[in-house]
This record gives sequence, structure tokens and C-alpha cells, in this order.
Amino acid sequence: MRVLVIGGTGFVGPAVVTGLVSGGHVATIYNRGHSDTDLPESIDRITGDRLELPAMRPAIAEFGPDTYGMVVHMKTTLNIPDAVMERLRREATRRGVTMSSLVEAALRKLLDEQSDQTMDLPPLPRWDSGGILVDVADRTALYDTMDRH
Repeated sequence: MRVLVIGGTGFVGPAVVTGLVSGGHVATIYNRGHSDTDLPESIDRITGDRLELPAMRPAIAEFGPDTYGMVVHMKTTLNIPDAVMERLRREATRRGVTMSSLVEAALRKLLDEQSDQTMDLPPLPRWDSGGILVDVADRTALYDTMDRH
């Protein structure tokens, strides 16, 4: 199956892309092209910003109509203000690491600190996925489902 991976070069993306390719799937990554991540040579690449995804339809369509059996969006679901993102970019560049690794280190430090403070948080967003298609622990069923869809 052909899979379009939006992102694919951050913290988790390379493992997802490599797993797809090693599982016999054809992967295309769509990202800004800023990362020099070690990915399988067989992947297709489309360079663009996810915020401009609608404008990139022609580039994606070059692979044929209804080409992708699955689209995986690797965006981290953190809402981080632009000023903080800029500070993250500068610090990641200074240290020679990824922004994701800095965020992970900060979260680990925060979670490891002993604190008696509690705060009320808004409820997490909910999404109706249409139900479970397959038990992901059953690899054969997972691949059969991926091939059908």
C-alpha cells in the first residue's frame, strides 16, 4: 500500500517510515525538507509546509489519483506559542539537537519533579474515529486491514 506521511523526520517519524518500508509498503514523506534524517532511500519526498498542504495538492497528485491508501500526520499535538517555538529553534540549533528532544527533556524534567501542586486542566479533545478496525497487537490482521483500506 502507498502511504503518505506528513512530517516523518521528527522524533517518531523515522521509525514509522522505516517500519512502513520494511513492511513492504511504499512511503512518501511530505515535509519542509529541513531535516537530514536517515530514511530509506526508496521513499518519495514532497517538500512543503503542512500549513500550505491544500496548495500542494498538484505535487501530491503527481503520484496519481487516489494513490494513497493511508495518510499519517506526524504533527505533535502540542500548542506552543510562536515566541516559545522560536526560542526552541534557537536552543536546538545551539545544542545541535532536535526541537522534539528538547521538548521531551523538558517534559521529563517537569514530570520527574516532586510537586504537590495540582491544577485544573481543560478536558482533552475528543474525536470519533468511526470505531476500531483491528487489534493492532495482531500484526497479520493489521496488515490485512491496511491492505484493504
